Amino acid sequence: MRVFRWFRMGGVAAFFAVAAPAMAQSCVGFTDVMQADAFCPNVEWIKNRQVTLGCTSTTLYCPSQPVTRLQMAAFLNRVGTALTPIDLGTAAYTTPGPGAENLSASPILCQTADYAVTGYPRRAQFNSKVNVYNPTADVELVIDVMYSTSAGAPGSWVSVAGSQVFQTLRAGGVVKDDVSMYPIGFVNLNVGSTYRFGVRVARVAPGGGAGDPFVYCENRVQIANRNGATTPFDEPERTGRAAQLRGQ
Repeated sequence: MRVFRWFRMGGVAAFFAVAAPAMAQSCVGFTDVMQADAFCPNVEWIKNRQVTLGCTSTTLYCPSQPVTRLQMAAFLNRVGTALTPIDLGTAAYTTPGPGAENLSASPILCQTADYAVTGYPRRAQFNSKVNVYNPTADVELVIDVMYSTSAGAPGSWVSVAGSQVFQTLRAGGVVKDDVSMYPIGFVNLNVGSTYRFGVRVARVAPGGGAGDPFVYCENRVQIANRNGATTPFDEPERTGRAAQLRGQ
């Protein structure tokens, strides 16, 4: 920003443009805490998690005011709420009727309700179980956890990195093949997006056979608090076989 000033030199008025100092930026909208303040990341953390939304107004943090015991109780209660995982419950599915599951449609089974991410960064953690048995023909299966940000619309499902499990089932045996698998994993969620989670049971293509198994699945999803966009435990980009699996 430029500020224009008049100067008088030797009876002649001269007009100069001089640079004004840059305005200090406030910390997450609080005008009484500056972004350069060492405590700004802490203030941002508790505001994003709705521990406090301000003191006398939403633009003031009042950093020098004392906190009463009643206010402290409210703050601690809100911290506990922010750090307690949200359980979306267990979405279960069993192949209906006497027939095996038709995998030609590449079904996404055990879908949860939609979850909207508000306020601060979250992470979805999965602990799922899939039972496949008695296929109509030999088949190689891929089973993984998937998510959609478009209410489960076709073509919107994305496989969660690291959750893929592969299994081959044989048909016609005296003892029918019956296998349980446990796709697990996590995915970081973006604020402002809405997610739906499901379990994919599909044939590996090409060469995965033509069989259709009976299917039972449970999809357990918890939404946890997280800090920042990534953590040291996030997996690198997948390579090899798992990276070739397409979304649905």
